[in-house]
Formats: sequence, structure tokens, C-alpha cells
Amino acid sequence: MFDIGFWELAVIGAIMLVVLGPERLPGVARTAGFWLSKLRRMVSDVKNEVKREMDAAELKELEDAKNQIQQASSNVHRQMNENILSDSKKAENTTKTSAQTKIRDESKSTGSGPASQQSKQSEKTEDDSGRP
Repeated sequence: MFDIGFWELAVIGAIMLVVLGPERLPGVARTAGFWLSKLRRMVSDVKNEVKREMDAAELKELEDAKNQIQQASSNVHRQMNENILSDSKKAENTTKTSAQTKIRDESKSTGSGPASQQSKQSEKTEDDSGRP
């Protein structure tokens, strides 16, 4: 705190002894010690309070950062799920479309599509009944 060495304290003590006298010096020293310890306690309390406030502010900042990270993580997770679902739906639609196109192409080339099968079956039923 202060840069006071032994010799400086000895000079201050000698001056106090001369000014106050040997009767009042012990009482003044006791009172000075009391106030000095009280001052040190107050400074220590203030330091501790400032440290607690700084820790609380830092903790709040960390909590805010944690919440932001969690929110970003949930957003990424949600977007990934949406992308996966949309990709799977696209793939499913593409598969259905390609299958339908393939069936349509095969039925055109061989004449064995669902419509031609129905017409063939109705012709067969007419032939079996004997009616034209």
C-alpha cells in the first residue's frame, strides 16, 4: 500500500511520543489500530462484493452464451430434419414418377398396360358368354 520502511515508522513513533507523551500514546495507538483494522475489513468487504458482482456478471454472460448456442443447435437440428424429410419426399416422388413412367412406357410398347388388360378381359368375357 504505502512504501514505508522501518526507519520511517521509527521516526513517526518518536515524533508521536514527543507530541502525545508516554501516557496518551498507548491509547492513541490502540485507537489507531482499531480504525486501521476496521478500514482493512471494509476494503476487504468491498473487494469481495466487487468480485461477486463480476462473477455474477460473468456467469450471466456465460448463461447467455450457453442459451444462444443451444438455440443455434436446435435450429440446426430442426433444419436438418426438415431437409431430410424434404429430400426423402423428393426421392419418393421421383421414384413414383419414374416407376409410373416406366409402366406407361412398357404398356405402350407391349400393349399390356392396365387399360389394355381390362379391354382384353372384357373381350374374353364376351367370348365366353357367346354374345357379341
